[in-house]
Amino acid sequence: MQADNSWFDKSNLRVFVVFIVCFGFIYLDSINQKIFNKTKSIINDVVAYTSYGVTYPIKKIITLPNFIKETIKLKDQHQQIKALENQIEELTEQNKFLKKDFKKFETFLSEENSVKFETVKAKVLIEAKNFISDSFIINKGSESGLKIGNPVIKNNYLIGQITEVNQKTSRGIFLTDINSRIPVLVGENLYQAILIGSPLVTSKLSLEFLPKNSELKNGDIIYTSEIEGVLKKGILVGTIIKSAENEENIKNTYSIKQHYEKLEVDYVSVLVK
Repeated sequence: MQADNSWFDKSNLRVFVVFIVCFGFIYLDSINQKIFNKTKSIINDVVAYTSYGVTYPIKKIITLPNFIKETIKLKDQHQQIKALENQIEELTEQNKFLKKDFKKFETFLSEENSVKFETVKAKVLIEAKNFISDSFIINKGSESGLKIGNPVIKNNYLIGQITEVNQKTSRGIFLTDINSRIPVLVGENLYQAILIGSPLVTSKLSLEFLPKNSELKNGDIIYTSEIEGVLKKGILVGTIIKSAENEENIKNTYSIKQHYEKLEVDYVSVLVK
């Protein structure tokens, strides 16, 4: 029967074997065996790559929340940058428009400097034209002293009248509107007549109630005739353009030239007094 505290029991035997193996490795390492160095190198490489392979997913899992957070942050920053680029583009276009608009306004002011009447400068917001109507809306109203009947001029020439006044806007009609009726004086003899809008005819303007014996010449100037409290006398309206004599040689036909371009009616002056 074996003693219970025998030295070669299983537990002590395992310790002894481990001791022998460790001693063997220490010995081989101390004598610098080439074969063992190569084996040790392979073992170290395997351990290193194994450790990397085991720890890589763990590191990725640990850093995943930060990665997602940074990705969302970069996406938000990209959207903000895109929005800023769009704003810069819009502001650039607005700046170009404002420069052009200001240049037009400067030109308009230089053209209107010779007007001797008290005026209010206004911007045309909308133009409306059809076969019987030719009207516009401006950005000035009763707050600026405008009243119904106030003459509207462009390049020192009468182009229409105010027909409706609101607090901050007003509606007006061009001389070519079918409802336009302006008393005028024509030529060197200052013949009295009524200038009527005729949008359906080629000339767009016609003179009615001229004296029977009136003689109009090419280049005769048309001025406004005064209407008490509404229309000033002597505002330029246009000029007479003579055409060839008719077949009966009784009298010459003519048309009326307005001295402004319709497409350039962006700013106007309204005579208020």
